[in-house]
Amino acid sequence: MKHKRRLSWMLSLCMLMLIIMTSGIDVCAVDFDQESVQATEDSSLEKTENEATKETEGIADEFTNSEEFNAEELEVREDETITSMDEEGNVSEAPDESGLLEIDLLSNDGKIVNFNTKGAVVTTYTEVGTGNAGYTCGAYGADAAYLGTENGKVKFLLSGVTGLVDAKDVQVVSVDSAASVSYYSVSSGRLIHNITTNITQGNYITSLDNGPAPSYLSEGVQYYSYDGHYFYTRDRFSNMLDDYKAGVRTNSINSSSPYYNYYQYLPLRSKTVYSAAQLNEIINSKAAGYKMSNTGDVFTNYQNTYGVNALIAVGIAANESAWGKSSIAQEKNNLFGLNAVDAAPGQSANAYESIDACIKTFTETYMSKRYLNPKNWVYSGGYLGNKGSGMNVRYASDPYWGEKNANVAWMIDKIYGNKDSNRYTIGIKDVIGNEHTDLNVRTEANGSSTVIHTTKNYSNQAFIILDSSQGNFYKVQSDAALTTNRTTVSDAGNYDFSSMYAYVSSGYVKNVLTGSGNSGGSGESGGNENKPDNSLGSGAIAVPTELAGAIEYSAHVREIGWMDCAKNGQMMGTTGKNLPMEAMKINISGVANLGVEYQVHAQDIGWMDSVSNGEVGGTVGQAKNLEAIKLKLTGDAASNYDLYYRVHVTNIGWMDWAKNGELAGTQGYNYALQAVQIALLPKGTAAPGGTETPYQINTVKIGYSAHVQDVGWQNEVLGSKIAGTTGQNKKIEAMILNVKSDLLGVKYRSYLQDTGWQNYHKDGEIAGTTGQNRRMEAIEMTLTGNQKNNYDIYYRVHVQDLGWLGWAKNGETAGTMNYALKIEAIQILIVPKGTPTIENGQSSFKKKNTIVEYSTHVENIGWQAAVKNGELAGTTGQNKQVEAIQIDLKYPEYSGGIKYKSHIQDIGWQSYVSNGTVSGTVGRNKEMEAICIELTGEMAEKYDVYYQVHSSEFGWLGWAKNGEKAGSEGYARQVEAIRIQLVEKGGKAPEDIGKAFYKK
Repeated sequence: MKHKRRLSWMLSLCMLMLIIMTSGIDVCAVDFDQESVQATEDSSLEKTENEATKETEGIADEFTNSEEFNAEELEVREDETITSMDEEGNVSEAPDESGLLEIDLLSNDGKIVNFNTKGAVVTTYTEVGTGNAGYTCGAYGADAAYLGTENGKVKFLLSGVTGLVDAKDVQVVSVDSAASVSYYSVSSGRLIHNITTNITQGNYITSLDNGPAPSYLSEGVQYYSYDGHYFYTRDRFSNMLDDYKAGVRTNSINSSSPYYNYYQYLPLRSKTVYSAAQLNEIINSKAAGYKMSNTGDVFTNYQNTYGVNALIAVGIAANESAWGKSSIAQEKNNLFGLNAVDAAPGQSANAYESIDACIKTFTETYMSKRYLNPKNWVYSGGYLGNKGSGMNVRYASDPYWGEKNANVAWMIDKIYGNKDSNRYTIGIKDVIGNEHTDLNVRTEANGSSTVIHTTKNYSNQAFIILDSSQGNFYKVQSDAALTTNRTTVSDAGNYDFSSMYAYVSSGYVKNVLTGSGNSGGSGESGGNENKPDNSLGSGAIAVPTELAGAIEYSAHVREIGWMDCAKNGQMMGTTGKNLPMEAMKINISGVANLGVEYQVHAQDIGWMDSVSNGEVGGTVGQAKNLEAIKLKLTGDAASNYDLYYRVHVTNIGWMDWAKNGELAGTQGYNYALQAVQIALLPKGTAAPGGTETPYQINTVKIGYSAHVQDVGWQNEVLGSKIAGTTGQNKKIEAMILNVKSDLLGVKYRSYLQDTGWQNYHKDGEIAGTTGQNRRMEAIEMTLTGNQKNNYDIYYRVHVQDLGWLGWAKNGETAGTMNYALKIEAIQILIVPKGTPTIENGQSSFKKKNTIVEYSTHVENIGWQAAVKNGELAGTTGQNKQVEAIQIDLKYPEYSGGIKYKSHIQDIGWQSYVSNGTVSGTVGRNKEMEAICIELTGEMAEKYDVYYQVHSSEFGWLGWAKNGEKAGSEGYARQVEAIRIQLVEKGGKAPEDIGKAFYKK
C-alpha cells in the first residue's frame, strides 16, 4: 500500500549542513560544563553553553555515530497509492487529483496554504527554528495555516510543524475561498478530526477519532487547529493566525490546557492491556482471509521482547497495509511497506518468509534500533506524533499518519470499553511549537549524572512519567534500549521495561495527563478507589408540574447497589466514575391508564424479556453491565404522552435522546451504561435535545452516501450515522448503499419527483438521479445474501416540513408520496434478528393516493385546464362535444401507468394510447362517443379505475371500470363530459346509477 522514493543521503546531509551554516540557527542544546553544574541544578533548569557548536557537532554525530545509519534511512516516502481512513479504522484508496483553486475570494478572515496543487506529489520544506528538513504530501492533508513570507518562502503551520516552503510548490488562498478546510468537531462525546485533501471540494474523505472530547469543546461547533493541541472557533480564525505568528496561543479556547491525543503521544515503550485473543478478534473482523489475520500473538510476543506497544503496532500495520490487503502484504508478507522505495516499490519492497518475520524486523530493527533510538538519524521522538515531532516526521509523507495509527488504537479501545487508554502519565517538552529544547536525558536524578543522550530539538516531545517525586527531575521510561548499567544506548533491540528508565529535568516537561493505572512498564491496569456520586441533580429536564412525580426510576450500580429513585426529568446513575449500571426499575403512577414497559440489553446475555411497572430489568449480583435499553408507554393514555430517554455510555458520554420505543445505548461494543435520564412529556412536546443518534450497533455495518443538492456526493457514513443534512433545506437526490459483509447484500429503490418508483438497484449502485435536480421523496430497501434471514434492516428519513419520520423495516416504505416533500437526511442500521423492534410512535410513511389527472378538448373551446380525481372535465347543458382527451397518473405509488382508447364519429374505436397521449381528434369536428380506460403494471394490481360519461340525450351514465366501455355506440350521441377516479383495491366504489354503455 505504501510506496516511497529514495533520496541521496549525501545530498540530504549537504543540504542540512548548508542550512545550519547559512541561517544562523540558534538551537538550545540543554547541557553545561562541570563548573556550572551546581548553579544550574539549583534552579532546576539545565542550560546550554556553546549552543551553536553543540548543534553543529550534534548533527555531525547523528550521521557518524550510529551503526544503523545507511542510505535507506534517508528516504522520502512517496505514496503512489493515496489512502484515506474513517473513524472505524477502515482504509480506502483515495483520489489523488490536484486541488488547485482557480478563483480566490477576498477575505478578512485570513489565509491558508494549499499544499495540494499537483495531486500526489511530495513537497519538501525546512522547519523554522531548527533548520530540520521535512516533507509532506498534500493529497493526504491539503490545508495549512498561512503565517506570511520569510526570505522569499511561504511560512506555514501544518500538523504541528512551522516551516518554510518554496512559493512555487504551494498556493496561498483566502480561507473563505476554500470549499473545505480541516476542522475538529465533537460527535457523541468523541473528538473527530475532519481532514480535507482537496480544498476545491466540499467533502472530507478522512475523519479520525481523537478519543473522548475534552470538556471545553461542545457538540455542534467547528473548531480549528493546525497543531492539534490548541483550538479556535471559526470567528477566531484570524486570531489563531495572529497567535501562530506571535508564537503564543492566547486566543485559543484552551490556552492554559493543551490537548494531547493519548495514543498519538503515548511512547511506544509501553504495553497494552489487551490480550492476543482480544487483538485477534478485532484484526480478524477487518482482515479475515488476508495476511494480517491471526497476528495478535505475534504483536504481543514482540511487544514483550522488543518493547514496542502491540496495540500501536497493530495500528501502524493496519494503516500501512490496509489490514494486510495491500499487494506488498499479500505478495511479500510485508505489512509495513518496509523498503518500498524507488520507482517500482512493489519490486524494491523487502520480502519476508513469513508475517512473523516481518513483524519481528519491524519491532526489533525499524522500531527498537532506529525510530526509538535517539542515536539514530531517524529518531524524532519515540511516539507516533505528527510533522512537528515523533515518528511521523520521518516515517511518512502523510502529515496525519500518526493520527491515523492512533485512530485504529482508539477504535479497538472503544470496542473493549476504554480499558487501555489514559493509564500512563504523559509529560511533554516544549508545549508551544516554536520551542526547541535539546534536553539532556540522564542516568540519575541529578545534574552531575551521566548524560545518556539528548532528546534532539523537536517540540511537543512526549515522555512516560514513572515517578514525579524525584525533586527537580522526572523518572521516565527510556525511549532507547539501554546497556545494563544504563549509561549508554544499547546496540541491541531487546528491551526490558523494568530496568530501562532515565531522568529528565522537570522544569522542561509539563505533565499533561495523569494516568489512571500502573505506568511502570508492567502494562497492568491499576487506578484509584472511586467513590461514586449518588446525586446527579444538575442537568434535569423541566417538566410540567402535574407530571413532576409521574415517573420514578432507579438503577443498580456496581459498587453502590440500588440508588435512590430519580423523578421525571432527572439523571440517575453516575458519570466520571466508570461504574456500570447492572439493572433498572421504572414505574409510572398518578396518571390514569398509563404504564411503562422496558427491555434491557445485558452483557453476555443480549436482549432480555420485557418487564413493566417497577419490575427489575437486568441482573443483580452477576456483574453484567447494561448496554442498551428500550422504553415504551402502555395503556389507553399512552397516545397522550411522549417518553424521551437518553443514556450515558462508557467511552462515549451522553448519547442523543430516544423516544417511544426506540433503542438507546450500544450493541456489540461492550460499552456499559453508566447513567440514564428519562422525561415523560405531553404529546408533541419538543425533544429535550438532539435525537439523531441515540443508539449505535457494531455488528454488520452498512455504508451509505447521499448526493445532496448544492453539495454533491457526501462521504460514506456507517450504520446509524446521518447521511444528508438537516436544517439546511437541501434535498437528497441520489443514494449509494453497500453492506460491509460478503454474506449480506442490499437492494433498494427510490421514489423520485416527477418520476415515481425507479427499478431496484443493489450493492453500490446509484439509486436516484444526479444533475437533474429531482428530489427523492421515498425509499425502500431489503437485505439479500446468504445471511439475509438472520438480520433486519431499519431505516428512517428526515423530510421537509415533517422532520424525522418513524422507522421502516425490511422493504417497507420510508418517506412521503404526493406531498411534493423532499427527503433531506437518512439513517440506516442492520441489527441481528431478535433485536427488539425499533419504533418511535410515528409512521415511517405518509402518502396521498395516486392522482389521476385528465383534460378534454371541447368543441369551440379547445383544451381545457386539467382536472383530477373525479372532477368534471368537459361541459354539461351546452351541447358541446368532447373531441379528444389526455389522461395521466401523477405521483404513481407503483410501477405501471394508465392506457385508454376512444370511439370517434366516422372512425370507430381507435387504438390504445397511454400516459398523457392524445386520444381522439383535434381540428376535425368529430365527436367522441365512448371510451375505455384501464391501469397497467403494479398500478392495476393495487387500484381500480372508475369512469363515467355525460352523453347527449342520455345524460350521466353509470360507472364503468378497468377497461369496460362507457358511452354509446351506434346512437351518434356525443360525449359531453367525463369523470375519472382511482379507488384502492377493496375500497368503496362510486355509487352505481345504472348502465354505463349502450350499443345498437
